Amino acid sequence: MKIAIVTGASSGIGQAAARRLASSGFQVLAGVRKAADAAAWERVPSATPLLIDVTLEDSVNAALKKCRSRLEKATEVHLVNNAGIAVAGPVEGVSLDKWKEQFEVNVFGLIRATQAFLPFIRATKGRVVNISSVSGLATSPYLGPYSASKFAVEAISDALRREIAQFGCRVVVVEPGPIDTPIWNKGLSKKDFLLSDLSDELQKVYGHDLATLHKAVEKSARDAVPVGLVADVVEKALLARRPRTRYIVGTRALHAQMAAARFAPDRLLDALVAMEFR
Repeated sequence: MKIAIVTGASSGIGQAAARRLASSGFQVLAGVRKAADAAAWERVPSATPLLIDVTLEDSVNAALKKCRSRLEKATEVHLVNNAGIAVAGPVEGVSLDKWKEQFEVNVFGLIRATQAFLPFIRATKGRVVNISSVSGLATSPYLGPYSASKFAVEAISDALRREIAQFGCRVVVVEPGPIDTPIWNKGLSKKDFLLSDLSDELQKVYGHDLATLHKAVEKSARDAVPVGLVADVVEKALLARRPRTRYIVGTRALHAQMAAARFAPDRLLDALVAMEFR
């Protein structure tokens, strides 16, 4: 029995990945925070809802207790760390509470889930798939909190990959660009979301740039690729005999942009970014 635990499976990438794995021979534990979201998974073959809030130690421990007997009988145990949120705004203006919330979900939540399930992953030579972002490779202005959390995911993934390779385990990072998911409607595409934390003074200071960012994000939402492409990559990460350590998911143009960002001098990138906000 192959088990795949997927966090953040109530919508978006997590939901698509969990459904894909359930149709590909895995017994899926679809992690959701709310009982209302669990009901939908009870009708999906090969999937079982798992109530888990990765920001709460007690919730993670309760989820582990509930599925422990299944994990102990499994021939393979895999974890897809997908739960995440996006906080945007200028470094100067985003409150510390918002910064903490960003890291509590995207970073500490990922660590909390990984630590809980890793003994079963090690025992079965399983895999960990961490959903990062191209924002973990290159940082855009006003996406500092989100980007910082994804840079952390990249570093944690590198460390974990090198630590558990000795046990026959693999760690794969999936780095989506703009994907057609509810994250756009939940925050990033809303102008008032970008301004909500700012004082009147900072709204005057950064208002023009944030209006420009809002338009760019709206365009990204329109050009976003289907979420099924990410599900394809997650499936490949768990089934390929020798998966890559990283997969960028997006258009060819996005791949080219990430390659250029990797080698271009910082001052050149700064100048190009500045031109977009003029």
